[in-house]
Amino acid sequence: LFRSLRKALLSILLDGKPHTIPEIHERLIAMGFSISLRATSALVGFAHYRLRPILTCNYSKRLYSINPAYIPTVKTLLEQL
Repeated sequence: LFRSLRKALLSILLDGKPHTIPEIHERLIAMGFSISLRATSALVGFAHYRLRPILTCNYSKRLYSINPAYIPTVKTLLEQL
């Protein structure tokens, strides 16, 4: 389940637009995941900690996105999972 949540998170962020935690939470719920807002925040925080060069954050606005330079690489990795 956690692997599919991480995969879903990356697929949400692959659109190239920055997202807030509530936006990501709504998208995960729409994808059929049963996850709380706090758990979504923890998931995004953990992903940002582990993927810092790839996952960027605008701290003043709390917006998360994938660094555009890494989008093709992340797409390739998601296709292989």
